[in-house]
Amino acid sequence: MENGLWEPTKPKCNKISCGSPGNLENGLVIGNEYYFENIISFECEEGHVMKGEKTISCGKDGKWVPAKPNCVKILCETPKNFNNGTFEEKTYQYKDVIHFKCDDGFMSNGDNKASCGADGKWSHLPECIKISCASPGILANGIVYGNSYYFEDRVVYDCNEGYTLVGSTSSACSGSGEWIPSKPTCVAISTTTMVTIPTVVSLVTCRNPKPPRNMMRLGDSNERHFVGSTIRFGCVEGYRMLGNSVIRCSKIGRWTRLQGTCRKISCMEPNVSKQTKILGESYLYGDVVFIVCKNKVKYELKCSKDGNWKGLRDSSC
Repeated sequence: MENGLWEPTKPKCNKISCGSPGNLENGLVIGNEYYFENIISFECEEGHVMKGEKTISCGKDGKWVPAKPNCVKILCETPKNFNNGTFEEKTYQYKDVIHFKCDDGFMSNGDNKASCGADGKWSHLPECIKISCASPGILANGIVYGNSYYFEDRVVYDCNEGYTLVGSTSSACSGSGEWIPSKPTCVAISTTTMVTIPTVVSLVTCRNPKPPRNMMRLGDSNERHFVGSTIRFGCVEGYRMLGNSVIRCSKIGRWTRLQGTCRKISCMEPNVSKQTKILGESYLYGDVVFIVCKNKVKYELKCSKDGNWKGLRDSSC
């Protein structure tokens, strides 16, 4: 130009800006420089875990790379070894509270609720213990049958020769931890005066049992079971009984121990040629495996209740 200046003026090269990445919900953003090659870091609040990368950088195209992470609440695993009680089975997150309830005849040995901690663990897990009654003690001039003193256990009373029973012939351990009815007495029989002393006869029965895991009750469906009566159990579909499946009501009002168990039926490893590849390592009832045959065709097999694999396959398998 005539004045010796360049027109238009010399341009400037400004550093590319990616702009603020914004806040991180349930977390903290570290860094306040948002230009090319600047790095921003993130941290999650207590009880949260990061999904994504901890740092992002401003790229030459004005975008943050990689994408901003998320902070999600830590999950607590559903309790697996809580026996003789119930709780609501759902997804529990940090600070959630789980409530436990013991079955009838059981009581908690501590607080019946727990909270999900920042470490993904429960503050505590209570235990449901069976309610017990104190020993009924000795029966003067008589004998007490039964040596188990837990909820619904029963003891039976009998008097020595020359004595008669006044009261109930048996007592049961109640949910309050007391024997009901109370212990009777044994009164000497007079040889000179015939006196009729009433005896309250308590007919001993066993409570209707719940079928054990993977079992079902066979035969009668009576609600009351007298001494000597038996119940037989069978397995649900897909299971096989191993051992004795019968229990008997004893004279102290308790069922004998069930010896048998129900085991899941196994189909064993599929019988295929050496050239056939098996995809799957569990061969129990309901399990599914895939086989890839010599001709590269893939088939699905399912373990059935009769212990055999069901599904199509060709001769090359």
